[in-house]
Amino acid sequence: MKNILWFIYILFFISSAKGEYYRFDPHGRNFSRELNKFFEPVFNKGRMQIYRIKKEGGFKEIPPSLLGHLVKIKKNQWKVISPENLYEKIPYSLSTQSILEKISEKNVREHLEFLIERSSRKMGTVGNHETANYIENFLKNYGYRTKRECFKKNACNVVGIKKGELDEYVLIEAHFDSVGALKAGADDNASGASALLEMGRLLSEKSFKRGVIIFATNGEEDGLLGSKYFVKKAESSGLLRKISFFINMDMISWNKNGIVDIETDRDFEEAARWMSSIANTYTTLRPEITMPAWGSDHVPFLKKGVPGVLTIEHWKTKSPCYHKSCDKLDTLNIPYLLEIIKLNMAASLYKLSE
Repeated sequence: MKNILWFIYILFFISSAKGEYYRFDPHGRNFSRELNKFFEPVFNKGRMQIYRIKKEGGFKEIPPSLLGHLVKIKKNQWKVISPENLYEKIPYSLSTQSILEKISEKNVREHLEFLIERSSRKMGTVGNHETANYIENFLKNYGYRTKRECFKKNACNVVGIKKGELDEYVLIEAHFDSVGALKAGADDNASGASALLEMGRLLSEKSFKRGVIIFATNGEEDGLLGSKYFVKKAESSGLLRKISFFINMDMISWNKNGIVDIETDRDFEEAARWMSSIANTYTTLRPEITMPAWGSDHVPFLKKGVPGVLTIEHWKTKSPCYHKSCDKLDTLNIPYLLEIIKLNMAASLYKLSE
């Protein structure tokens, strides 16, 4: 039955493929030979790789494994804005800067070391459970009301909530699971989880107009399972409509050119431009905007119309240890990581207070 369904899918793909555009999601795989054989490149900037099937046929020979990495996309859906076209700044705030100066490299390194020393953080493992405990205990110690949201056996998100004056929230998220390599997953995504905890610490020290949700999501590497579950549950409870803005952090500590990718959907381009102005004002980063969103925990929120962005290292120069056992602490660019924390911290402070 599975083979018959796959054959029907292939026939549909072939019949509707000519002239269509496809976004390629490598997800750690290298299909360069197959892509060159069956597809022609159309666009390749930022996190967007767009292809069109060659007209000379041979469709039946396209490997099914490659088709699983291609998503149909309309021509007007993709857009990348390069750093040289993002130069705006916002008015500088001394009070914001004073908080950014409290970001602690020591704290960030301690979180990184704990997460990376787990034998594995893959969803469902002992190390994943230990990491969830570590995050929950940390947030409790800083006054957050915490809860576990378990979407599978031995697979739980950790959520920390701090209320504000209004019944509205800014949500900050990062996934803490890994693909499972032994004592690895430093960039992907111990970096984002460590940033999340440091931001949680700093945001606990002050009261704001809006509340804060610190969302440590699980199962990202298995298909965004934790974020999909959270969004579905939050939509049912009414919490989702109270989230006025969100920031996702994924792979934020490997870089050589200072570029940070800010990713969202076309409906929220202005939010991404605003984030780029924050980067220009408070950091040494060079912002680049990529649209539409794919491949991380910002996607379920954007699909439901919640405004927000992903911050991620420059994809064209991403870590050579992506999804490999060499993704270790000594490969990270800690100063770059701290700059991205500054960006997301400054943006959070504005959104929590406006």
